[in-house]
Amino acid sequence: MSHHVTWRAYVFLLLSCFPLLLSGPAAIAPVRSLSPTPLSMQTAAGSNAAPLKTVGPQATITCPDGAVNIAADQPIQRLVDSSPASTTFCLRAGVHRLTSSIRPKSGNTFVGEYGAILDGTGWSTDDGTQAAFRAHNEDIDNVTIRNLVIRNMPQHGIQAYYWMSDHWTIEYNEIASNKVGLEFAPDFTIRNNYIHHNVGSNPSASDPAERGGGYVGVLADNTTFDSNEIAYNGPEQKVGRSANVTFRNNFVHHNVSDGIWYDTNPKAGAVIEGNRVEDNGRDGISFEASIGATIRNNTVRRNADAAVFISMSQNAQIYNNSLEANVGGIEYFLNCDSLPSGEDVKNNAAYDNTVVVGTQNSAYANGFKSTSCTSGQLTPYLNGAKKLTFSHNAYRLPSPAFGLLWGSGRYFLWDGGKNWNQWQALGHDVEGSLSQ
Repeated sequence: MSHHVTWRAYVFLLLSCFPLLLSGPAAIAPVRSLSPTPLSMQTAAGSNAAPLKTVGPQATITCPDGAVNIAADQPIQRLVDSSPASTTFCLRAGVHRLTSSIRPKSGNTFVGEYGAILDGTGWSTDDGTQAAFRAHNEDIDNVTIRNLVIRNMPQHGIQAYYWMSDHWTIEYNEIASNKVGLEFAPDFTIRNNYIHHNVGSNPSASDPAERGGGYVGVLADNTTFDSNEIAYNGPEQKVGRSANVTFRNNFVHHNVSDGIWYDTNPKAGAVIEGNRVEDNGRDGISFEASIGATIRNNTVRRNADAAVFISMSQNAQIYNNSLEANVGGIEYFLNCDSLPSGEDVKNNAAYDNTVVVGTQNSAYANGFKSTSCTSGQLTPYLNGAKKLTFSHNAYRLPSPAFGLLWGSGRYFLWDGGKNWNQWQALGHDVEGSLSQ
């Protein structure tokens, strides 16, 4: 079973009645991790970095002249309703307690005085569309949310459903301890936020809507995540059925499952660059059932599965990345059960990357894996016809003479484990390098 099967079923529900989230992290085959690393275990793994100073609310951000002041004891929605569109509001420092969503008007700007907190403690709802700021099936555009702490919401911190709402800017906020951090729609700019500890009550629940996660977007074209810290969130965070979504210069670490995840994007045009992706409970960067990606200049360390996972996806260029001490490096994955649906893994190139292989019992450098395939189905993938290439990569192994997974230095996967000489004989990394 491929974990994008769950995603597709959920997208159907999302688009028909919109319960909450997207796909689940079900294992796709015995060659993959059967479950993500529990959050409680991740805090002891690798670096336990402090939040970046350039994310979240900043004391230097102040409310503009002419803004409508909202004190902590004033009803926010009543002031929004009584003000015209494009009004700027200044939420004064203090705890603003919410028991229902704020519904903005187009052009509204909400700026928090340093120390302004929106807190949902005590608010209970089973409606998965509810959030501190909500636009659901409404044409609410060009909203800015800046310099706020948004915490303890029973569902989303921010929810903008793709239908009609677009062009929001979410910046310099701390979005924490909600079930879902934010759901984004088309043409969003999401920058310099600290998005953390957004986890459902049961991250392993069979219902994806109960698992929680930092971010989710469906049909959310032309969105950019820039310079955010995304950490300690649940497994349901991904980009689906979207085009031209960019992740740039983010610090993504200690999430329950994948750090950066694209799934089911037939015209992805994804750009994933300059990110630091560390200590996540499954893959660092996952590009699944999608077409078209540039994955470059990322530093990916200590993730519990592959650093970069290319599953049933096409036209990915993976280059100039530094991959260190992950269980796996770059993996091309074929699930033959998905071939009848039109998905395929082909035309992918990984080059000019640096791969430092970890010392885990199952560690490997780069390679190709498959599940549910006959020998005849595998042939075009193994003989080069599908153009799955590795070139000019530099590898450093714990020991060139011994591979923990396969023995005899077989750190490379291609129809079983291969040592360096066998790997190059297949045409991979002929001009690459190997060191200890």
